[in-house]
Amino acid sequence: MQPLEIVRCYEGRLVEEEWLTTLLGGRPLSWRDDPAFVRVTSGALYVFAGALGTAAPPAAWLEAVERAGDCGMAHLGDEFLRGNYRLYASFGWVLRNYHAPWLDTPGVLTFPLGFPPGLNRADTVKPASKRAHLWAFIGLRNAARAALAREMGETPRGFLAIPDAHRGEPLLPRERYVEVMRDASFAPAPMGNVVIETWRFWEALEYGAIPIAPHPNGFDYYRALLGPHPIPGFRTWREAREFIARMGEDFDALDALQKEVLEWWATEKLRWAAKIGAHMEAGQAGAFRAPLRRAYGAFSTTANQPRRLAEFLRHHDATALAGRIGIVAKRLAGAPKVRGVAHPLDAKR
Repeated sequence: MQPLEIVRCYEGRLVEEEWLTTLLGGRPLSWRDDPAFVRVTSGALYVFAGALGTAAPPAAWLEAVERAGDCGMAHLGDEFLRGNYRLYASFGWVLRNYHAPWLDTPGVLTFPLGFPPGLNRADTVKPASKRAHLWAFIGLRNAARAALAREMGETPRGFLAIPDAHRGEPLLPRERYVEVMRDASFAPAPMGNVVIETWRFWEALEYGAIPIAPHPNGFDYYRALLGPHPIPGFRTWREAREFIARMGEDFDALDALQKEVLEWWATEKLRWAAKIGAHMEAGQAGAFRAPLRRAYGAFSTTANQPRRLAEFLRHHDATALAGRIGIVAKRLAGAPKVRGVAHPLDAKR
């Protein structure tokens, strides 16, 4: 099997790289850095960092990609859905994370955000019924997480830590975070900056915990991304609290749900690896060149704004939306920007 060359089109490293490597496992991989877009290798996968907007390669480089016809693009970190999607038209196949239905076009495969590096998994998975914490959430405060704290605070055997970055309150130490997550039965996963999908949902599974998904206004984001799944989800944290409390009194049902969820996740990782492999092979064979050109060759960032905003509204309930409006109002008034929702495993935050 020929090695797949993966090219970093950015300086430094992305936290998504470990997960991407996991999904591309089973084939030899070689990485190289080319943030200046110096050369094009036929059949390579070019990784773009989308967190701050997508880089703009030189026209000559894009022309070389188009001549090759079999290069792939991995568009990672596009949480704010503000990428230069016209780039997709130059590639033979595209991988991305953060699902948006209007980007579900032939040639574009949206895969789960997955887990961050440095999880420090346990050698064996402790049964949910024997874990010290019936539920746990740790992360910086935002409106959605404050709502979780209000509704879940009285649930027995919970562990909650949501420090306020505006007040300079620190996150728990990394070691303590891992310790708690490995000993929690449920892990509520409220939205992050602007969308529902966060690292915590996926890392909960890696720690053997059962994630709890928010369904604002009945919107099941993870079903849209994954199809049918066994992850519990609720419109409100009050409903989630009642469910968690009931499960905490029925150890057999709790362990059965944990077993179902973890077996599903083990199979799901294999399914996504196979799905990405098939997508790559079809793309390298030219199956998506014409559809990608049609869908993205004349893509307009301006025309995309209404769809982008409509998608964000699906992810927000009234509380989260009020919090987002408050953030925007403060920025318009000149308040200093506070770093986004940090992750305890991110050593830089």
